[in-house]
Amino acid sequence: MYTPDLKLEYEQALSSSAPTSQEARTVIDQILSSGALIGFFGFDDGPCLGFDQGIWIGQDQAATIASVNVKNNARGLPRKRTDAHLVALSRDAIVITANT
Repeated sequence: MYTPDLKLEYEQALSSSAPTSQEARTVIDQILSSGALIGFFGFDDGPCLGFDQGIWIGQDQAATIASVNVKNNARGLPRKRTDAHLVALSRDAIVITANT
């Protein structure tokens, strides 16, 4: 599964100007071709999806997402928002990330 923000990051990593290794490109291609786009039900704008397009989140997960101060980074991606989504998803799913 991947969120709309992760999809955007993956697509940018595949762009010709991105310094992405071939191994990473292969993994990203596999995720995008066989994975499922998922969001958080109840948040129907921006990075989250509405009815029948996401998982129902609890109040603590909603609070985690809402607590993140989001600013765009140099590439135009929302800084830290993806991290908040991964934390919220980790309640119900295994999250694999390169972040330490």
